[in-house]
Amino acid sequence: AGARLAVHRVLHTVRRALDALVRAPYVTAVAVGTIYVAVLLTGAFAVTLAAGGRLVTGWAGEVPVSVYLEPGADLAAARAAALSIAPDAEVDAIPPVEALRRLRESLGPQGRVLDGLGDDVLPPSVEVRVRQLSNERAVLLAARLREIPGAVEVDDGAVWVTRLEALVGRGRQVGMVLLGLLVAATAILVANTLKLAVYARRDEIEIMKLVGATD
Repeated sequence: AGARLAVHRVLHTVRRALDALVRAPYVTAVAVGTIYVAVLLTGAFAVTLAAGGRLVTGWAGEVPVSVYLEPGADLAAARAAALSIAPDAEVDAIPPVEALRRLRESLGPQGRVLDGLGDDVLPPSVEVRVRQLSNERAVLLAARLREIPGAVEVDDGAVWVTRLEALVGRGRQVGMVLLGLLVAATAILVANTLKLAVYARRDEIEIMKLVGATD
């Protein structure tokens, strides 16, 4: 009996919806379209906000912790020491020649100013990249990397990580405010659309009240 009653209610609802579509197709189309667009925009904005947060957080993981070594240091030993400290990291050993090449490429056309410099003008270094690297973890990792034999200086990239974390936080705050406004606008649109649907059937509602129907 309960299943039959549920099926009857579903069929009754479907018949009422089809009847409303036939009697007032324009109002029904506007109501359905408004609700669909409002829900679609709200969901799309929420997904975009979450994806943007993950993207910026991923950028933070691209900031390397650089360990600069003294001239003549054993790069292989330094890389092995870095891997023992951060086994989940991607560690690159960069000899002076490679460091100079990268610097020249980063300068673009201005890289000509480096012509004439010796291949060992820059110190050897080790770059450590850890995914999802937070500012706090970068500082702790830099402190441990200073123990690498031959390490002279460690750049933990804290400035960039801090800026990225601040950017993520501000983006989330602005996004939540915009999402709240969008949800409020959606609620207003849906409420007004329902009022429009009720107004379009005001004559039928008045007749039902005359025969005893209540609000």
